[in-house]
Amino acid sequence: MGMTIKSADSGRTSNLSGAGVAKKDTNNIAVRMQKAKQEMQKKKKPLKYNPREISSQLLRSVKSRNASQVLVRAKSKVGVLERAKATGQYEDNEVRAAIAHAQRIVRCAELKVRNLKEEEQEKKKSDSDRSVKRQQKKAEVKRRVEKKKQELETKEAVQEMSQLQREKAERQVQQQKKRRHRSEELGKVTEADMKYLRDRIKDAKDSESNAGTRHDGVVLDLSSTAAGMSELKMAEHAMHLEERQIEQEVEMEMDMAMSAVSVTGADMGSIGTAGEAAVQAGGGESFDVTI
Repeated sequence: MGMTIKSADSGRTSNLSGAGVAKKDTNNIAVRMQKAKQEMQKKKKPLKYNPREISSQLLRSVKSRNASQVLVRAKSKVGVLERAKATGQYEDNEVRAAIAHAQRIVRCAELKVRNLKEEEQEKKKSDSDRSVKRQQKKAEVKRRVEKKKQELETKEAVQEMSQLQREKAERQVQQQKKRRHRSEELGKVTEADMKYLRDRIKDAKDSESNAGTRHDGVVLDLSSTAAGMSELKMAEHAMHLEERQIEQEVEMEMDMAMSAVSVTGADMGSIGTAGEAAVQAGGGESFDVTI
């Protein structure tokens, strides 16, 4: 309430009364502002911040790409909280705590992105090394298989040539035996025919019953004997032709076996050594298979 001071000067009394009114109005404004501030503090909205939202996403990330996306969301969350703080509509302590937590999550996300990228680079390098080793191993296995295959083909070819050589030797023995038999047979037949002719000639000379008789029977016997000897000669010639044909067949089979060996690309010098060893093991025979 206003206060009036009586004085001889009526004008001064009026000024003091006005100052008291002004001070009273100022006090009323301050009181109203304080009340409004208190009301505003009472009416501040609660901050809806979930601290597990970003952190759970970060923990579930297993690739650097996913972690980078979480990092972007964490940084965006920090920006949202800072704008919320600037509005003054939220409790300052709550907003500050949320911003600090969000910034820490950003640092965690940056760390996880770096770690995942490093792990992925190491895995990529390791996978590349393993891939190279697998390729080298496959190539080595393939080379060994090809080498083994060539060795088996070479061994089979050597065995086949050894078998052909043994068969050739057996056929030669058989043909020699046939020649001996035919020669023996020819000699016996010729001996029998000649003895028969001598006997017939002797009988003709000793016959005195008819001096003018012609010896047509003796001539006929000679012709028959000559024909028989010619047939034996022809049989012997046919036998020689058969031997030659058999030898040509054996030589052709051996040439085919040699061609098969050359296709494998193996060293023929080693084949010759292996062939001699195989023949010695088979029966002591040896032959040259070098080209």
